[in-house]
Amino acid sequence: MTRLREQSCVSLRSVGRWLTCLLLESIVWACAMAVSVILALGRVTGWIGGHTEALTELFFAGGLIAFPIARALHSFVAGRGHRETRLAAAILCLSGTTLACTGMLYALGHVGWAFPWSFYAGTVHALVDFILELVIATASFILFGLRFYLPFGAVALFATAFWLARMPR
Repeated sequence: MTRLREQSCVSLRSVGRWLTCLLLESIVWACAMAVSVILALGRVTGWIGGHTEALTELFFAGGLIAFPIARALHSFVAGRGHRETRLAAAILCLSGTTLACTGMLYALGHVGWAFPWSFYAGTVHALVDFILELVIATASFILFGLRFYLPFGAVALFATAFWLARMPR
């Protein structure tokens, strides 16, 4: 009985370490995305102000949510493939999930602003409107928000992808 208890404690410790590492990696990725938007705003507009805090929080939250999803997708897609396969999978998963998660957060904020004015809440028409609003707002974020990831976000993406590709499986 004590041996089983020792094994379960060891496995719980390793899971705890894994979750701690995943959380720290997610925070680092989220900080890189937040720095990316700050640097892009400084480069594009020449000044930082207005909605900088809201945009920084949006990009931070999107990166924080996206990284664990990207890690899981990367493990599933790349598997035990060659390093080139793992690199391509890391680039695809990191960029796709970061754009999608940040876009969905933007869309939820947009829908939260626009949707309460609906006069037909609780109907099928309202549900269709809600879904279409989410899709349109996510697409508009991906089109117009992509510039905030460049150039620093691309550097962070490739550095993180190389790091993920080198990790042992």
